[in-house]
Amino acid sequence: MSGAGPGSNSPNMRKDIEHGRKHEKNALKAASEELQMKIRPKQRYKDSNNKIVIPDGVTEDGSPVEVKCPRPRDGESSLSDMAEKRKNFYFNSDGDVNKKNPAYDQVQKQIDATGADEGYLVVYYNDDEGTEETKVVPVLRDQDRINQLLEREKDKDDLVSQFSSLNVADKKY
Repeated sequence: MSGAGPGSNSPNMRKDIEHGRKHEKNALKAASEELQMKIRPKQRYKDSNNKIVIPDGVTEDGSPVEVKCPRPRDGESSLSDMAEKRKNFYFNSDGDVNKKNPAYDQVQKQIDATGADEGYLVVYYNDDEGTEETKVVPVLRDQDRINQLLEREKDKDDLVSQFSSLNVADKKY
């Protein structure tokens, strides 16, 4: 994205979000054509920690689909340009999913919630001047990673629960 931190309200972050929303339907359509199967729109699922997970789409065989539509920066005229120039892009130079990118964990959570053996990360390029490109990256179930994510989430929830159960009215300041 733009380099702005999570939750940022910077103009670049807003442009990145608007770009993604504008192109998500086209990305799903392109992915459906490439996979040669229908993709149903967003649906709600619950993961193993009973948290709600909403993939951007789900294939007719039940695999989650997560769409990313990065906004091109100056000098980027393709997805390969983006992968080459951006640190920690969605896929590596071999075209495989980048396990260090947060989108990998996002798809793993979706795989857990849907019960699928794999999911898809769809990266869609559109420069708003007529150039489009779609890359559909299969993401296999990584149960070790899913377990780590679930445990991390559970630990975080336990900590929040401990603090929220404190009765501040009994405290003297």
